[in-house]
Formats: sequence, structure tokens, C-alpha cells
Amino acid sequence: MNLKALKEQKNEFLTKKEELLNTAINENRVLTNEEEIRLQEFESAISKIDGDIKKTTEEIRKQTVEVVKEGKGSMNKTELRQAFMTALDGNKDLSKLEIRETATPAVDTHDGYNIGTGAAPFNSAHKGADSVPVTLEAGIREAIDFNSNVLGYANVIQTSGTQEIVLDASPASEARLVKEGASIATVDSEFRKVTVKAYKYAEIVKFTREVVEDVNFDVVGHASHRLGMSFSKAFEKSAMRGTGTDEPEGLLKPLAAADNDDLQKASKHITASNTTIAAKDIVAAYYNLPHECRENAVFICHPDTVKALAMLQDANGRQLLTDGLVPGVRILMGCQVVETPYADKLGTAGKAVGMFVDVRRALTVGVRSDMNVRQLHELYAATDMVALVATVRFDSRIVQEGAISYIVAGAAPTGA
Repeated sequence: MNLKALKEQKNEFLTKKEELLNTAINENRVLTNEEEIRLQEFESAISKIDGDIKKTTEEIRKQTVEVVKEGKGSMNKTELRQAFMTALDGNKDLSKLEIRETATPAVDTHDGYNIGTGAAPFNSAHKGADSVPVTLEAGIREAIDFNSNVLGYANVIQTSGTQEIVLDASPASEARLVKEGASIATVDSEFRKVTVKAYKYAEIVKFTREVVEDVNFDVVGHASHRLGMSFSKAFEKSAMRGTGTDEPEGLLKPLAAADNDDLQKASKHITASNTTIAAKDIVAAYYNLPHECRENAVFICHPDTVKALAMLQDANGRQLLTDGLVPGVRILMGCQVVETPYADKLGTAGKAVGMFVDVRRALTVGVRSDMNVRQLHELYAATDMVALVATVRFDSRIVQEGAISYIVAGAAPTGA
């Protein structure tokens, strides 16, 4: 049924409903049982038609969307798919290929997959909306951002290659009291050069040619989602476990040189057992962190460690792990808990089973501004498969070790 017919049918039921109610009003009486049943039937029918009208309107909008973009027109969904297929045949770099119309979807999770389509003209009414086409490169970056837990707190910079940056190696020193007219001695501030390199990461996503040509499947959104997920996992693993030798540096690297008596070094607190964690361990590790780092600190641990934290209580029987104001967010000692599968689990002596860390002070992340996405022809041509290979360059460097306070698993219990 078309949109016009649905609206006419709705008007018929509205008219019948009005006549039924007016009859009872004119006769100065309440509705009879039979009239009550008929009224409910009319309201149910009107509600169903409203749903059909909404669904039909959305289908028409998707089929006929024409979006106005500042300076030039935008492609619709069919044209975007055709541009993708043309780019595949031309063996070109696909990173700048548009994958979304100039549009604002009803729900945009920014995970690089559910990026949607829709009509949102570039005007004041849609200020701040997603009214700019998204490229395949941008879709991958959105997926990386959405699926990265630790990297979201780091100091991320865009680089164009290997470069050196100069950063403070420690918090600002204390100003000195001097007498009027007295000379002011100079003190060298502590700086260090951090070389942010460009390690190459690559991933391949493949699908059949039939899928590319299937108008009911968002193949480009699928590709950006899969590639973004793969890169986010690799980057997060490096940012946690990287050794710095032919690879990025991770937050676990300073553990070997941790020293509680040196503010320039990471600190650590050792638990009484390698299988349990106590409330006193949490409190000690938190206060081992320099006070200027506590305000923006988070607690990073493995998801299994969160289960152990959920059982901890203070001396008054209150839970140490509490729910934040946002659903799904957990708070420990006022710090947000960040779960990552690349942290160490409880059970192995000497491993960091958790850490309070001001990630922005401790870790600097460099991501190359250029990204390359190309089709692989030779490897999958025989099976009629389409494969895209994407390369991204990434590095992470520890800048301030003192912004990290570890909880280290102690020795195994006697007899274990």
C-alpha cells in the first residue's frame, strides 16, 4: 500500500472514532461495552497505520535521498557503491573513497560500521551533525577510536613520519623564595627527547565479488569496521605490552625498573599472594601515584581482575568497586576502571595485575596521518574473491614513568 492510501485509510478510522465519541456526547451518556470494544479497535488500527506510514516514508527517503553539501552535491547510496566498484577495477588507493552520504543517521555509534545514511542538509539546523561525507580511511579511524579502551586516554599526535618531540620528563619544579635585589640562580629544567617512529601495521579483509555487487549489503562499511577492529586490537596490544625493541613501547615496560623511592620511576606494590588482591593493595597502589597524577588517573586491568575487585570491601563493609554515573562505567578509588585483554591476569608472581596510571602523562602515541588501502589482485583472483589490504603506521612511547603505579602479584601461597 502506498503512502497516500495509508493516510486516507488513517483518516477513515479517525472519522469513525470521532463519530463514535460524538454520538455518546450528544446523548449525554458513557460508551457501552460494544462501543468501548469498537473504540479500542479503531485506536489499534490507527496505531498500526502510523507505523506503516513511518516505515514507508523511511523507504522512500532512502530511495530518493538527495543531499545538499556546501560547495557541491553528494552521492546517494547507489552512486557510492558504483564508485567503490569502479575504484576496485581501477586498482587505485581506496583510502579517500567516500563511504557515507552527506547525512545524519538515526543512530550513529561511530564504530566505523553503523555509519548509516540519511538526509541532513549542510545548514544551521544541522549544526554539529555528521553532514560531511566519510571516507574509507575515516571509517577505519572511527572504528579504531570506538574499539580502543586504553588509547582513548593517551596523548595522541598526528605524525608525517619519524620525528622527535621535546617533552617534560617530570612535573614542574617548585618556585623559590628570593630576597629583594638578590640574584636568581638558574636551574636547568629536565627535558627529554622522545622519538616517535612509524611502525607499519597491515591487515587484509576479503569478500566475494557477489557481495560487492549485492545492493542489500554494506560491503564498504563492513570493510572499514573489520579493518578498524583489527588495527585497534594491534595498537592496544602494543600500547600495553610493547617492549620498545623493534616495536612500540607499552605501559608494562617500566615495570622492570620500578622504584618507589624515585619519583622519575614507576612505583609498585606487591600483593601477599599471586591469586588474590586485597583492599589494602588497592589503597597502597593509589597513594603510590604522585598526587598531581591522581586527578586524571584510570585503573587498567584484565577483565578477570574486575571480578576479584567486585568482591572487595572496606572496613565499613562498603564496596570498593562502584558504578559510575554512566551505565557500564565502574569506579575504583575515584578512578575509572579500564578493562583490556592485554593486561596480565591474577595467578602469576611478578606480573602487574593492575595499574593506576595517568595515561596522558605516561604515554604518547603517534599515528601517521596517511593511510593506504588497496585491492589485492593476484592472491585471490582464482577464487573470484576481492581483498583489500590496509596499512597504517603507529608508535607509542613512554614519556613519564612516574605517572604509573603497579599492583604486582606476590609469590604463590606455600603449598600451592
